[in-house]
Amino acid sequence: MFTEPKADEILIKIGFTQLESEVYLYLLTEGAHTGYAVAKAIGKAVANVYKSRF
Repeated sequence: MFTEPKADEILIKIGFTQLESEVYLYLLTEGAHTGYAVAKAIGKAVANVYKSRF
């Protein structure tokens, strides 16, 4: 049985880190937000979100 890969799995395969994929997908679905708001929403440290280059 074939299952479709999740978006984050595809992003990781093309070179994104796990955190980068989470940040990117959040911004893609929710629109522009501050680094603080993104970090709070995805449950990651603010400093790490800022390092993710988005």
